[in-house]
Amino acid sequence: MLRKFKFLLLLFVGFPFVLFGQEYSYVISKAKKTDNLLFIFPGFGSNAEKTKREFTIPDHTSSNLTVVYLNFNRRLFLSKNEKEELMHTILELHSKQFKDAKIYLGGFSSGGTIALSLGEYFVENKVSNLKGVFVVDSPIDLQHLYSTNLKNIERNCSKVSVQESRYINSILESKIEEKTVYSINSLYDSKSKDYSKLDDLVTNIPIYIITEKAPLWWKENRCNNEDETNQYVLESFYHVLSDNPATKVSISITTDKGYRQNGSRHPHSWSIVDPLKLMDWIKETSVQCQSY
Repeated sequence: MLRKFKFLLLLFVGFPFVLFGQEYSYVISKAKKTDNLLFIFPGFGSNAEKTKREFTIPDHTSSNLTVVYLNFNRRLFLSKNEKEELMHTILELHSKQFKDAKIYLGGFSSGGTIALSLGEYFVENKVSNLKGVFVVDSPIDLQHLYSTNLKNIERNCSKVSVQESRYINSILESKIEEKTVYSINSLYDSKSKDYSKLDDLVTNIPIYIITEKAPLWWKENRCNNEDETNQYVLESFYHVLSDNPATKVSISITTDKGYRQNGSRHPHSWSIVDPLKLMDWIKETSVQCQSY
Protein backbone atom coordinates (compact mmCIF):
# COMPACT_ATOMS: atom_id res chain seq x y z
CA MET A 1 0.00 0.00 0.00
CA LEU A 2 1.27 3.47 -0.85
CA ARG A 3 2.25 5.56 2.13
CA LYS A 4 0.22 8.63 2.97
CA PHE A 5 2.05 11.78 3.95
CA LYS A 6 1.40 15.37 4.85
CA PHE A 7 2.46 18.65 3.26
CA LEU A 8 3.88 21.23 5.68
CA LEU A 9 3.37 24.83 4.60
CA LEU A 10 6.66 26.60 4.05
CA LEU A 11 7.37 30.01 2.59
CA PHE A 12 9.93 30.02 -0.25
CA VAL A 13 11.85 27.07 1.22
CA GLY A 14 11.81 23.40 0.25
CA PHE A 15 10.86 20.72 2.76
CA PRO A 16 11.27 16.96 2.37
CA PHE A 17 8.30 14.65 2.00
CA VAL A 18 7.84 11.05 0.88
CA LEU A 19 6.02 10.17 -2.31
CA PHE A 20 5.96 6.68 -3.85
CA GLY A 21 8.72 5.62 -1.46
CA GLN A 22 11.06 8.44 -2.52
CA GLU A 23 11.93 11.72 -0.85
CA TYR A 24 10.89 14.90 -2.63
CA SER A 25 10.38 18.52 -1.63
CA TYR A 26 8.51 21.60 -2.77
CA VAL A 27 8.79 25.37 -2.63
CA ILE A 28 5.80 27.57 -1.95
CA SER A 29 5.39 31.24 -2.80
CA LYS A 30 2.39 32.31 -0.74
CA ALA A 31 0.13 35.28 -1.36
CA LYS A 32 -1.39 37.23 1.52
CA LYS A 33 -4.78 36.03 0.36
CA THR A 34 -5.05 32.94 -1.81
CA ASP A 35 -7.89 32.88 -4.29
CA ASN A 36 -6.00 30.75 -6.83
CA LEU A 37 -3.55 27.94 -6.08
CA LEU A 38 -1.11 26.97 -8.84
CA PHE A 39 0.87 23.71 -8.74
CA ILE A 40 3.91 23.71 -11.02
CA PHE A 41 5.66 20.54 -12.21
CA PRO A 42 9.30 21.05 -13.31
CA GLY A 43 10.92 19.75 -16.48
CA PHE A 44 12.35 16.25 -16.57
CA GLY A 45 15.77 16.94 -15.01
CA SER A 46 14.86 20.09 -13.10
CA ASN A 47 13.59 20.70 -9.56
CA ALA A 48 11.47 23.08 -7.52
CA GLU A 49 14.22 25.58 -6.65
CA LYS A 50 15.51 25.86 -10.21
CA THR A 51 11.99 26.15 -11.58
CA LYS A 52 11.18 28.98 -9.19
CA ARG A 53 14.28 30.86 -10.42
CA GLU A 54 13.42 30.30 -14.08
CA PHE A 55 9.69 30.92 -13.86
CA THR A 56 8.28 33.72 -11.73
CA ILE A 57 4.84 35.26 -11.69
CA PRO A 58 5.08 38.92 -10.64
CA ASP A 59 3.36 40.44 -7.63
CA HIS A 60 1.80 37.35 -6.07
CA THR A 61 0.29 39.30 -3.20
CA SER A 62 -1.76 41.62 -5.40
CA SER A 63 -2.81 38.78 -7.70
CA ASN A 64 -3.99 36.58 -4.80
CA LEU A 65 -2.11 33.68 -6.38
CA THR A 66 -0.12 31.17 -4.34
CA VAL A 67 2.35 29.07 -6.34
CA VAL A 68 3.56 25.62 -5.24
CA TYR A 69 6.67 24.49 -7.12
CA LEU A 70 6.70 20.71 -6.83
CA ASN A 71 9.94 18.77 -6.78
CA PHE A 72 8.28 15.85 -8.58
CA ASN A 73 10.08 15.12 -11.86
CA ARG A 74 11.55 12.45 -14.18
CA ARG A 75 8.15 11.20 -15.33
CA LEU A 76 6.67 11.05 -18.83
CA PHE A 77 3.48 9.30 -17.75
CA LEU A 78 1.79 8.23 -14.53
CA SER A 79 0.39 4.95 -13.26
CA LYS A 80 -3.06 4.96 -11.68
CA ASN A 81 -1.52 4.63 -8.21
CA GLU A 82 0.75 7.60 -8.86
CA LYS A 83 -2.19 9.70 -10.02
CA GLU A 84 -4.16 8.73 -6.93
CA GLU A 85 -1.41 9.64 -4.48
CA LEU A 86 -0.50 12.87 -6.26
CA MET A 87 -4.14 13.90 -6.25
CA HIS A 88 -4.48 13.00 -2.58
CA THR A 89 -1.38 15.02 -1.71
CA ILE A 90 -2.47 18.13 -3.60
CA LEU A 91 -6.01 18.01 -2.24
CA GLU A 92 -4.71 17.53 1.30
CA LEU A 93 -2.66 20.71 1.06
CA HIS A 94 -5.63 22.47 -0.53
CA SER A 95 -8.12 21.41 2.13
CA LYS A 96 -5.86 22.20 5.10
CA GLN A 97 -4.37 25.51 3.98
CA PHE A 98 -6.30 26.89 0.98
CA LYS A 99 -9.75 25.36 1.22
CA ASP A 100 -11.62 27.93 -0.88
CA ALA A 101 -8.91 28.45 -3.51
CA LYS A 102 -9.32 27.44 -7.14
CA ILE A 103 -6.74 24.89 -8.30
CA TYR A 104 -4.52 25.16 -11.39
CA LEU A 105 -1.99 22.65 -12.67
CA GLY A 106 0.89 23.43 -15.02
CA GLY A 107 4.37 22.48 -15.99
CA PHE A 108 7.29 22.73 -18.36
CA SER A 109 8.24 19.98 -20.80
CA SER A 110 7.51 16.59 -19.19
CA GLY A 111 6.06 18.50 -16.23
CA GLY A 112 3.28 19.78 -18.47
CA THR A 113 2.59 16.24 -19.66
CA ILE A 114 2.19 15.17 -16.03
CA ALA A 115 -0.07 18.16 -15.33
CA LEU A 116 -2.40 17.14 -18.18
CA SER A 117 -2.49 13.51 -17.08
CA LEU A 118 -3.22 14.46 -13.48
CA GLY A 119 -5.82 17.00 -14.60
CA GLU A 120 -7.71 14.25 -16.43
CA TYR A 121 -7.67 12.19 -13.23
CA PHE A 122 -9.00 15.16 -11.24
CA VAL A 123 -11.96 15.51 -13.58
CA GLU A 124 -12.64 11.77 -13.57
CA ASN A 125 -12.82 12.02 -9.77
CA LYS A 126 -15.07 15.10 -9.81
CA VAL A 127 -12.58 17.54 -8.24
CA SER A 128 -14.65 20.66 -8.77
CA ASN A 129 -11.95 23.10 -7.61
CA LEU A 130 -9.78 22.45 -10.69
CA LYS A 131 -10.11 25.44 -13.02
CA GLY A 132 -7.35 25.07 -15.61
CA VAL A 133 -4.24 23.28 -16.85
CA PHE A 134 -1.38 24.79 -18.85
CA VAL A 135 1.59 23.18 -20.60
CA VAL A 136 4.87 24.66 -21.79
CA ASP A 137 6.41 22.91 -24.82
CA SER A 138 5.48 19.48 -23.49
CA PRO A 139 5.98 16.05 -25.16
CA ILE A 140 2.45 14.67 -25.12
CA ASP A 141 2.95 12.03 -27.85
CA LEU A 142 5.39 9.40 -26.54
CA GLN A 143 5.50 7.43 -29.79
CA HIS A 144 6.48 10.62 -31.60
CA LEU A 145 9.09 11.37 -28.93
CA TYR A 146 10.57 7.88 -29.07
CA SER A 147 10.71 7.82 -32.88
CA THR A 148 12.31 11.26 -33.04
CA ASN A 149 14.92 10.19 -30.51
CA LEU A 150 15.80 7.17 -32.67
CA LYS A 151 16.34 9.52 -35.62
CA ASN A 152 18.53 11.78 -33.49
CA ILE A 153 20.71 8.85 -32.46
CA GLU A 154 21.03 7.61 -36.05
CA ARG A 155 21.89 11.06 -37.43
CA ASN A 156 24.52 11.65 -34.73
CA CYS A 157 24.36 15.33 -35.60
CA SER A 158 24.49 16.86 -32.13
CA LYS A 159 26.24 15.37 -29.11
CA VAL A 160 23.71 16.91 -26.75
CA SER A 161 20.81 15.62 -28.83
CA VAL A 162 22.22 12.09 -28.97
CA GLN A 163 22.84 12.02 -25.23
CA GLU A 164 19.36 13.30 -24.41
CA SER A 165 17.71 10.95 -26.91
CA ARG A 166 19.52 7.88 -25.59
CA TYR A 167 18.71 8.79 -22.01
CA ILE A 168 15.00 9.41 -22.59
CA ASN A 169 14.59 6.30 -24.75
CA SER A 170 16.37 4.16 -22.19
CA ILE A 171 13.87 5.32 -19.59
CA LEU A 172 10.94 4.67 -21.89
CA GLU A 173 12.29 1.21 -22.72
CA SER A 174 12.76 0.39 -19.05
CA LYS A 175 9.20 1.41 -18.24
CA ILE A 176 7.41 0.02 -21.27
CA GLU A 177 8.40 -3.42 -22.51
CA GLU A 178 6.67 -3.33 -25.88
CA LYS A 179 7.72 -0.37 -28.02
CA THR A 180 4.47 -0.62 -29.96
CA VAL A 181 2.48 0.44 -26.88
CA TYR A 182 4.13 3.84 -26.41
CA SER A 183 1.04 5.28 -28.05
CA ILE A 184 -1.10 3.58 -25.39
CA ASN A 185 0.66 5.68 -22.74
CA SER A 186 0.52 8.87 -24.84
CA LEU A 187 -1.99 11.57 -24.03
CA TYR A 188 -2.26 12.41 -27.72
CA ASP A 189 -1.53 10.44 -30.88
CA SER A 190 -0.44 12.96 -33.52
CA LYS A 191 -0.87 10.44 -36.35
CA SER A 192 -4.43 9.36 -35.61
CA LYS A 193 -5.34 12.68 -33.89
CA ASP A 194 -6.67 10.69 -30.94
CA TYR A 195 -6.93 12.54 -27.62
CA SER A 196 -9.37 10.16 -25.92
CA LYS A 197 -7.13 9.82 -22.84
CA LEU A 198 -7.84 13.49 -22.16
CA ASP A 199 -11.45 13.54 -23.25
CA ASP A 200 -12.94 14.39 -19.84
CA LEU A 201 -10.36 17.08 -19.17
CA VAL A 202 -10.54 18.95 -22.47
CA THR A 203 -14.34 19.01 -22.53
CA ASN A 204 -14.63 20.39 -18.99
CA ILE A 205 -11.49 22.36 -18.14
CA PRO A 206 -9.69 25.19 -19.99
CA ILE A 207 -6.33 24.17 -21.46
CA TYR A 208 -3.58 26.68 -22.24
CA ILE A 209 -0.73 25.60 -24.54
CA ILE A 210 2.50 27.58 -24.73
CA THR A 211 5.19 26.72 -27.27
CA GLU A 212 7.78 28.37 -29.51
CA LYS A 213 8.10 28.07 -33.28
CA ALA A 214 11.81 27.95 -34.12
CA PRO A 215 12.38 25.65 -37.14
CA LEU A 216 15.72 27.23 -38.05
CA TRP A 217 17.14 26.78 -34.54
CA TRP A 218 16.10 23.12 -34.40
CA LYS A 219 17.54 22.44 -37.85
CA GLU A 220 20.86 24.19 -37.18
CA ASN A 221 21.40 23.00 -33.61
CA ARG A 222 19.73 19.56 -33.54
CA CYS A 223 19.23 18.65 -37.23
CA ASN A 224 15.52 18.26 -36.47
CA ASN A 225 12.74 18.99 -38.93
CA GLU A 226 9.83 21.04 -37.64
CA ASP A 227 7.56 17.98 -37.60
CA GLU A 228 9.92 16.37 -35.06
CA THR A 229 9.42 19.05 -32.40
CA ASN A 230 7.07 19.39 -29.43
CA GLN A 231 5.76 22.55 -31.05
CA TYR A 232 4.54 20.61 -34.08
CA VAL A 233 2.68 18.06 -31.93
CA LEU A 234 1.19 20.70 -29.63
CA GLU A 235 -0.06 22.78 -32.55
CA SER A 236 -1.64 19.64 -34.02
CA PHE A 237 -3.27 18.95 -30.63
CA TYR A 238 -4.56 22.51 -30.44
CA HIS A 239 -6.10 22.46 -33.93
CA VAL A 240 -7.81 19.12 -33.29
CA LEU A 241 -9.26 20.40 -30.00
CA SER A 242 -10.29 23.77 -31.43
CA ASP A 243 -12.39 21.95 -34.05
CA ASN A 244 -14.49 20.60 -31.18
CA PRO A 245 -16.81 23.36 -29.87
CA ALA A 246 -17.05 21.55 -26.52
CA THR A 247 -13.39 22.19 -25.68
CA LYS A 248 -11.87 25.26 -24.06
CA VAL A 249 -8.36 25.47 -25.49
CA SER A 250 -6.07 28.41 -26.20
CA ILE A 251 -2.50 28.63 -27.43
CA SER A 252 0.43 31.07 -27.42
CA ILE A 253 3.06 30.46 -30.09
CA THR A 254 6.12 32.62 -29.51
CA THR A 255 9.13 33.45 -31.66
CA ASP A 256 12.64 34.34 -30.43
CA LYS A 257 11.57 34.27 -26.76
CA GLY A 258 13.33 31.08 -25.73
CA TYR A 259 16.50 31.68 -23.71
CA ARG A 260 18.09 29.79 -20.87
CA GLN A 261 19.14 31.55 -17.65
CA ASN A 262 22.73 31.78 -18.87
CA GLY A 263 21.55 33.79 -21.88
CA SER A 264 21.94 31.02 -24.45
CA ARG A 265 19.25 30.72 -27.10
CA HIS A 266 16.96 27.71 -26.69
CA PRO A 267 13.28 27.59 -27.72
CA HIS A 268 12.63 24.83 -25.16
CA SER A 269 12.79 27.15 -22.13
CA TRP A 270 10.57 28.63 -19.42
CA SER A 271 11.25 32.09 -20.88
CA ILE A 272 8.67 31.54 -23.64
CA VAL A 273 5.96 32.02 -21.01
CA ASP A 274 4.61 35.55 -20.70
CA PRO A 275 3.68 35.77 -16.97
CA LEU A 276 1.15 38.54 -17.57
CA LYS A 277 -0.66 36.53 -20.26
CA LEU A 278 -0.68 33.54 -17.95
CA MET A 279 -2.11 35.66 -15.15
CA ASP A 280 -4.82 36.97 -17.50
CA TRP A 281 -5.71 33.39 -18.44
CA ILE A 282 -5.93 32.39 -14.77
CA LYS A 283 -8.14 35.38 -13.94
CA GLU A 284 -10.41 34.67 -16.90
CA THR A 285 -10.81 30.96 -16.23
CA SER A 286 -11.25 31.41 -12.49
CA VAL A 287 -14.71 32.87 -13.10
CA GLN A 288 -15.79 30.23 -15.60
CA CYS A 289 -18.15 27.50 -14.42
CA GLN A 290 -17.48 23.82 -14.93
CA SER A 291 -20.03 21.50 -16.46
CA TYR A 292 -19.29 18.30 -14.54
